[in-house]
Amino acid sequence: MKPKYSKTYYDNGKIRSEEYNIKNTTLCHREDGPAYIEYYKNGQIQKEFYYINDWRHRENGPAEIWHRENGQIQKEVYRKNNRPHREDGPAIIYYRKNGKILREEYYINGEEITDEFQILVINGLGIK
Repeated sequence: MKPKYSKTYYDNGKIRSEEYNIKNTTLCHREDGPAYIEYYKNGQIQKEFYYINDWRHRENGPAEIWHRENGQIQKEVYRKNNRPHREDGPAIIYYRKNGKILREEYYINGEEITDEFQILVINGLGIK
């Protein structure tokens, strides 16, 4: 199924957002890239969201990528079926302006993991 594609623009003519929807609906959906992209007025990407059937979801990478106005990544969120989820690392990563990691949060199926041993297992061994 080929998604419906739409764009919005700023008054200055630059693109404001791009969205892919299931035909004849408002449900965000795209299988080969982000289904929603929003831009700053300067043309840089502000955020990219991956959706499957209107749920933020991505198998092999973050489902949400937030950018600063200069293009640097500010935050990444890994999601499975709309819930924060990652089996081989942090599900939410916040970055400082210098690109270094500020904070990491661990989730499995939407439940936050705070136990240090479980975090070591996720980072070192992975869980399947």
